[in-house]
Amino acid sequence: MFNELGLANLLDLEEKYNCKLIINIASQTLSVVCRKKAFDSLQREILSRISNSFFYKIYLNSKAYKHFKKEPETLEAIKKKYGLKLVELEVDQQSIIIEGSIVNVQTANIYFMYLIESLNKPEEEQRVHSDVCGICCEEPKQSYRLQSCFHRFCIQCMQQYIRNVLGDRSQFPLKCPHCAQLIII
Repeated sequence: MFNELGLANLLDLEEKYNCKLIINIASQTLSVVCRKKAFDSLQREILSRISNSFFYKIYLNSKAYKHFKKEPETLEAIKKKYGLKLVELEVDQQSIIIEGSIVNVQTANIYFMYLIESLNKPEEEQRVHSDVCGICCEEPKQSYRLQSCFHRFCIQCMQQYIRNVLGDRSQFPLKCPHCAQLIII
C-alpha cells in the first residue's frame, strides 16, 4: 500500500470518502481525518484491500478507450492471463479498474502501459511490428493475418470475434478488431 500504486489508490479513496489521509511512508502508517460514518466505510475498504485485493485505476486516452470499449475480449484475456479478480472499463471516467494481488496488479499495469503505448503508434508502425494477437495480446500459437491491414490474431480469438459480430448485426460490415478496416472473407 505504500508504493506508487498504493499511494495512488489511497488518494482515490481520499477523494471518494471526502477525507484527509496523512501518509507516512517511512513508518508505513496511515492517519485518517474524516467523519465517523465515512471513517467506518473507509476502514472496511482499506482492510479489505490490504487483506484480499489491490485496486488500481488506469486512465486512458481516447484512442485506447475506444479500443477497449470496442474489444472487451481484450480485457477479459488480460484478466485471465494475469490472474486478476476484476478488469473493468469505467465509461464515465474513461479508465480501467484492475483488482487482484499486488504483484498481479503491478504486472498487469506494466502490460497495460505497453499495450496503450503500442496503440498510440502510427498504424504503419503497428502493422510492421505487431507479432501479438490484436485481441488477447499474446503471441499466437496458430495465427491468422488479415489481408486488408495485415493485423495478426489467434485463430481462436478471430473465430470468437466473428461469432460476436454475427450475433450483433449492428456491427456489420465485419471490420478488423484492431484498426476497423473492412474484412473480406
